[in-house]
Amino acid sequence: MDFLPLSDNAIRQAIDSAAIFMEWRRAVAAARPYCGGMYFKKEGATSTW
Repeated sequence: MDFLPLSDNAIRQAIDSAAIFMEWRRAVAAARPYCGGMYFKKEGATSTW
């Protein structure tokens, strides 16, 4: 099997991309318990907001 040599910049870019992707996956997993929505309803004749 033949491999093409990568430049230093290409190697650094691959490492940085992998680190960013892993951090994105961690952030998505951490945010999952907070998913959902909100709604507003009006009670009575006046509202407080």
